[in-house]
This record gives sequence, structure tokens and C-alpha cells, in this order.
Amino acid sequence: MIQLNEIPKQSDDCEVLTVKVLKKAGEILGLELELENGDEKGITLAHITPESPVDRLKYWNQYKSMDNIQVHSPYLKHSEQSNVNTHRLRIPTAGDRILSVSEYNFQNMSAFTALRLLRKLISYSGFIKINFIPRELYEGEGQMKYNNHSKLFPSEPNLYIN
Repeated sequence: MIQLNEIPKQSDDCEVLTVKVLKKAGEILGLELELENGDEKGITLAHITPESPVDRLKYWNQYKSMDNIQVHSPYLKHSEQSNVNTHRLRIPTAGDRILSVSEYNFQNMSAFTALRLLRKLISYSGFIKINFIPRELYEGEGQMKYNNHSKLFPSEPNLYIN
């Protein structure tokens, strides 16, 4: 079961959202990070790998009803929360800040260390929890300036087999 975003805490007035991703052993998670060291708001997500477990979350928004998404979270805000009103799961996208993946905290972490930790998760099978801050919450509304063609740091090896 995929859970609707939970808001477990506040981080400098930014809302932290959580998604749980189900992956098989040997699958890459699909997070590619910016080539930068993390700060108190984590590391910037540069790209989602196509067909990865994180990328597949978009299909829950297209094909599943609210019955398949847990909405009775004690952290869920009142009915004004846009995720509940639109019946959509807010998934991580380019420009969001990744705070933690599984048990690994990416706050104030070097990009190289974050890469190593993501690679360790390749052998893991099961649910992986991703905490992130959506870019629209930490950037001003008029500052939506993220450039998808900026420097990329491929956080997981290309494991496609032809």
C-alpha cells in the first residue's frame, strides 16, 4: 500500500512530505542528485530515473482510487491540503530537497556519501521511506527557477541490460 504524504515535522517553516516506495532487490531507487553537498534542507533532487520505483509512483495517481491510499494519518492537515482535495499523491520531482531515504539522513551530507548510501539500497527489497521538501515550499512562489539542465550527479549506476 502506498501512503498519502505524511507531514511528520516542520523544517525551517517548510513542510516535510513522506512517500513510501516498494522496490525489488537489484532495482535502483531512481533518485539522481545534484552535484552539491547537502545543507539543513537536504540535497536537491536533479532527476527521477524513468521506469524506476520512484517514477512508478506517478501511476498511482492515474489508476488507483483513494481507497488504495492511506489518508487517515495523524499528520495529515485539514481538508484544505491540496493533496487530499485533488486525490493525488505528491511524489518527489526535480528541484525538491531530499531530507532522508530509508534510515539515511541527507542533511549536511556530502554528495559522494549520499551516492554511496543510495547504492547500498540496491540490494534491499521492500518499502523505502523518502522524506522531502517540495521546491515550491522552500522557494518563493515567484522564484520557481529550477533548471533541469544543471549539473547532474548520477546517484545510481545504469543497470539496464539489453
